[in-house]
Amino acid sequence: MRLRTIRGRSVPDALRRVQQELGPNALVLETHDGDGGAEVVAADVEREEPAESLMRLRAELALLRREMRQGALAPAQPGSSVLPAVLPRLAKVAERLLDQDVRPELLERVLKMLRAAPEQDVDPIDPAASDFCRAAVAGLVPGAGPAAARRARCHAFVGPPGAGKSTTIAKLAEQSRRAGDSSFGVITLDADRPGACEVLANCAERLALSYRVVRGPEDLMHALDSLGKLTTLLVDTAGLGVRENASLAALRERLNLPQQLAAYLVLPANMESRALRACAHAFLPFAPAGLVFTKVDEAERLGCLVNLPAEMSLPVAALGHGRTLSGDLARSSRNLIADLVLGRRSRSMEAAAR
Repeated sequence: MRLRTIRGRSVPDALRRVQQELGPNALVLETHDGDGGAEVVAADVEREEPAESLMRLRAELALLRREMRQGALAPAQPGSSVLPAVLPRLAKVAERLLDQDVRPELLERVLKMLRAAPEQDVDPIDPAASDFCRAAVAGLVPGAGPAAARRARCHAFVGPPGAGKSTTIAKLAEQSRRAGDSSFGVITLDADRPGACEVLANCAERLALSYRVVRGPEDLMHALDSLGKLTTLLVDTAGLGVRENASLAALRERLNLPQQLAAYLVLPANMESRALRACAHAFLPFAPAGLVFTKVDEAERLGCLVNLPAEMSLPVAALGHGRTLSGDLARSSRNLIADLVLGRRSRSMEAAAR
């Protein structure tokens, strides 16, 4: 992204020169018209391939950064024109969300809301301190999931290999047991992979939980019946890749227990964004009731916490972080997600230092 200042006898003359020098795809960011001639600030984006909205936002931010370095945050002078998408008072918010890989269309929604924010003594708006900004980002994430999922007896956790499904179940079991709940059990369908059952078997033994291993074609319903009157069952499944179509279809058939079972898609927050999106779409046929993001503490960027829920219209049920079973799984909320994305909390879920 290159910013160029091009001068001419008038604004139309300067714009013609912009097209001649930068091409028809140049983004005009600012114009000045005075007695000494006209001046146009434009960005050369001809060689870039990202989405047009993302290019425009990054170009506007580049201009605003330059203005801030020059101390030019005063109101625009008569005769100048600045693109309205990223006002100077919103520059920090836009930069933070772009840095976190929040999708451009979601960023535009946030900026549109913040343009209506009340003027404050301290501008630009600080994303880590503004409650108005927090509410705007939280509003991107869907709320509670379907009521049928909350009434389900079985909660199955599906997702790609290494996402942390077994660890998530172990953390849930540990926390529930510590809270005095003894009315739940654990089932694993991931019995054929060497060592797959070890984490949950050890957890069940330590916490004195009812535990069943379902092997091969054995009927899941038989395991459910054998666990009697337990009101909640946590079901672990084998990790499956996006191209394992036959295995995905077979697992979906095994979990097809309407009114009894709700599926939750477990995804690692530190996965590359395109791969994460591909995984999410591969598991859409399971009709997940919600998302669980793991490895939040290992993620460089946290835009996925709003991008995928917004795209899939799914709430986030929990956020996993760290390796401690007793305390490293947080019940998700839209405000918590906004705090993480905006830097109000650290990835260990603690309040960020101001």
